[in-house]
Amino acid sequence: MRKAVILSVLCILAVCMAGCRENDIDNRKRTDASKDKTLPIYEENDKEIEKESDLAALKDVYKSEVVCEEWISPDIESPGGVLCGETGVIVTDREKNCIVKTDDSGNVIKKAGGTGSGEGKFLNPGAVAGYKDEIFVIDEGNQRIQVFDWELNYVREIRLKSKKEVDLDFRPGYLAVSREGVYVSGNSLRKTVIDRYGEGEPEEVGDNFIGSVVSYKDKIYAINYMVRYYSEEYDSFGAATNGPAWLLEVNKEKLCKFVKLPHGFNIKGFVMEESRIVCISGSAEAVFVLSPDGEYEETFAYIQGLVDEEFPQISGSGRGEYYIVLPDAGRIFRCRTS
Repeated sequence: MRKAVILSVLCILAVCMAGCRENDIDNRKRTDASKDKTLPIYEENDKEIEKESDLAALKDVYKSEVVCEEWISPDIESPGGVLCGETGVIVTDREKNCIVKTDDSGNVIKKAGGTGSGEGKFLNPGAVAGYKDEIFVIDEGNQRIQVFDWELNYVREIRLKSKKEVDLDFRPGYLAVSREGVYVSGNSLRKTVIDRYGEGEPEEVGDNFIGSVVSYKDKIYAINYMVRYYSEEYDSFGAATNGPAWLLEVNKEKLCKFVKLPHGFNIKGFVMEESRIVCISGSAEAVFVLSPDGEYEETFAYIQGLVDEEFPQISGSGRGEYYIVLPDAGRIFRCRTS
């Protein structure tokens, strides 16, 4: 049954024809100039985005001792992001415009927020990340990141630069924090970079990046889940899910290739650990485990609906528990390992 799920997804893997015309710049020249970059723009018929996904040859290795079940808290209506901490689980609620701290069973410890634009208020809160004693929350509707302590007391805000001027459809979807700053990524075909917010003006990191970011051992890592391509016929750009994918290390304003990942896995969120990478595969609707070298090892769970999610979120507790949020479906799952 699980193999059938994977094979059926392969039929819709390939190309996302989200064309994007950039009349102010020669698209042909932009494509040619990208060839030496860490993440290039591919030609529409490039063999790298036309070849078969590695999912086709995937062995169905499933850990039966891993328990994956829907995790329900009656006080959370529309989850947008999740963060596991030592004192509880933090979940953003897009319907109630608040952040909620619960115990492992979903019982509410504390809430903060409410609808609005003032301090501690939200309009569509999304991804959440932690760093030292603080919690960072994307407040999408207010174009900012709000910072709280672990008791959900408001600390400060970080204003996000507006990308609507160049890309009306851009949404900030992923968030990571290190001593170097706060890193934000999202879906875009015009401004395909990671934005870093530090002490000075915001900086753009990398080129042609569409993917997610995480913090691990005070470093920032990223995985691209799509690649850009250029259509000569329409003189426009698109994005393909079935392309080369990399675990990348963020080094100031640069993206550096760290580990080559399986082709076409469409990894939309991940957790870095010492001995493995636990990741969400949109194409396979699965939670996969990869080795530190990027090799597929096993499958923790299959979660129907992942293929339809724009910004699924995952957070690990460090105790063998992983929480996965499907914001579009409004559901939370928890995988527990022995």
